[in-house]
Parts: sequence; C-alpha cells; structure tokens
Amino acid sequence: MCSERTTILLVEDDGDTSFALSILLGVEGYKVVRASSVKEAYDDAVADHPDLVVTDIEMPLQSGLDLIKLFKQNSALARVPIIVVSAMEKARLQIARALGAVAVYQKPLEYERLISAIRSLLPRTGVAIAGK
Repeated sequence: MCSERTTILLVEDDGDTSFALSILLGVEGYKVVRASSVKEAYDDAVADHPDLVVTDIEMPLQSGLDLIKLFKQNSALARVPIIVVSAMEKARLQIARALGAVAVYQKPLEYERLISAIRSLLPRTGVAIAGK
C-alpha cells in the first residue's frame, strides 16, 4: 500500500526538524522521503518524482532557492508544488515565492498552517501505519 501513498519530499538539513516534520506528515497519511541537501533532494526527485516538496532555504553548499530553480528547469519536475519553510526574514522569503514556491512559511512553524496548505494541494492516500 505504501506505493499508493502520496509522496512528499522533505528537504531539511537539521535532523531534529526533519524527523519531527516527517512524523507529522506520516501521521497525516503521506509517504515522506527525507533529504538533507539540495543534491540529494534533486537526485531523489529525478528518480522518484514526488508529489510535493517541503524545503528549507538555508542549507550548506546549495540553498532551497537553488532547488526551486533546478525543479523549474526540469520539465518533468517543473509542476511539482514546492512549499518553503525557513527561518529567513519574510522579505527574503518572497524571493522563493518569486522563483515559484506555492507557499512560504517562517520558522518557528505553525504546523496546522503547513498541513492545511498541503491538504489543499494534495489528496491524502494510503493509511498511516504507526511505526513505519
């Protein structure tokens, strides 16, 4: 049944944040694939075509802005919705919106706002299974 679940690619270099968000999204019924860098996320996306991406902006080597640009340049990934969650100031977050992010949220994150945005963009499929 996991292969039928809607997949969210979570791109976050902070392990605790990545873990917490992956649990939250998993409980909501989504399959979560975690990546800690832009390169890892892009390689995963090219191989597996996620239904949605949630990404941080500030990461080592390349930023979430670079990830948005890579997605928009790839015809197979250009329509994948990207949500940005970052500690950057609101004015700088608007750069992500200008590049094509469908939503931007500032940390500390209000989880209900993120879940609401994801629900509006994606159907929930599959069944959340505790411990998986």
